[in-house]
Amino acid sequence: DACSDTVERVVTVVEPQSVSIMTTATSLCPGQQAILRAPGGFTVYRWNSVAGDSTYVVTDSGWYRLEVHDRFGCIAHDSIYVRHRMRLRSSDTIIDFGVLEVGQNAQRRITLTNSNDTAAPVVFLLADGVDFSISPTSGIGTVPPSDSFELVLSYNPTREGATLDTLIIVQRAPCDDTLRVIVTGQAFRRRDQPIAISFAIEDVVISPLDPSVTIRVYAWSGSPSAQDLDTLWLELHYNPTMLMPREVAPGSLTVLPTQGERGLLRLMLPVDTMPAERSANPLAILHAAVLLGNSEIDSLALTRVTSTLPLLYQPVAGIVRYTDLCRIGGVRLLGQNRNALLLVAPNPSDGNATVLATPMEKGKALLDLFSSDGRHLWHTGFDAKAGTPYAFVLPPLPAGSYFLRLSTESGWFQWTPVIIIR
Repeated sequence: DACSDTVERVVTVVEPQSVSIMTTATSLCPGQQAILRAPGGFTVYRWNSVAGDSTYVVTDSGWYRLEVHDRFGCIAHDSIYVRHRMRLRSSDTIIDFGVLEVGQNAQRRITLTNSNDTAAPVVFLLADGVDFSISPTSGIGTVPPSDSFELVLSYNPTREGATLDTLIIVQRAPCDDTLRVIVTGQAFRRRDQPIAISFAIEDVVISPLDPSVTIRVYAWSGSPSAQDLDTLWLELHYNPTMLMPREVAPGSLTVLPTQGERGLLRLMLPVDTMPAERSANPLAILHAAVLLGNSEIDSLALTRVTSTLPLLYQPVAGIVRYTDLCRIGGVRLLGQNRNALLLVAPNPSDGNATVLATPMEKGKALLDLFSSDGRHLWHTGFDAKAGTPYAFVLPPLPAGSYFLRLSTESGWFQWTPVIIIR
């Protein structure tokens, strides 16, 4: 007998899936975040190959790729690029008009550069506005996208002495940001003869084991007109990896932005009596913290002196020399060259520094950070290939001197100093 049977199956046909990423922002200002969203109802969400859910929070620029699965096993993809907006850049951080006679006028130009594709409206003003002025006088402007905008500063001194001001530039859109430019100038009234004055800076020997050092500055003049001096403004250059100026007595101290690799210091010193010859009593005593520097010997150099009266002087310098140089494992911790296998940049830094480590052996490598008194502060490990550089970001650190060590499992190691200046 022939038999027959019937089997029924239900086949569900679904449309191919598609997905689209929605975002709160495609361009991020410093400190901002964007929230990426995908439609609900899928069973699997993968953002950059990592399992997640329908939302994803991002703070870094780059491509973000989404893969979703539905309950039938169908797969859909989408991607989006999020970028960072660049800060406005100023062509200068300090504008020094030098020395002018009262009644003269000088101008300096500052260029603001916008690297973004969106215009940046700005508001600008001088904190004090005494003897300095700015153009456009309206105090507002717009830096076009991928373009620049020029400000003109004018110095028209109406009084003798030094003038210090700050140009404040505030960006309101698309990001909130503030730039500051220090503005300085000196003015004098013309007289027949300048006052001849001599200066000296004592040589000092410092040790990385000492917390601080005092440096004496001397001044003397045989000119009777020197007794009319009431204030001197001194500018000194120094090695910021060796010294961190703290205060000066008598008077006041201003640390200005570095010029290249040299620190710049301005002292305002009151003058009671100017001796006719060099005496044991200094004009001022500078107090500075001792750091673990990049050179065994350097100088503290007096490069400029101004007053309400015209002066005639010669630049001078005092020697700053290390003793008790620290060695660890036979490696001297000062004067490391730029081709070393362990670099920190910038060094010194304001706390935001990057390490470039190049192990010379394959295998597990370690980075360890120590304080100047030997405390272990930070550690990270990585799998290294011999001769390959690896970059790391150091954690936030307070001002001071530190030691960074790169080592491998075989016992190979390198040391380098880390200087933080805030």
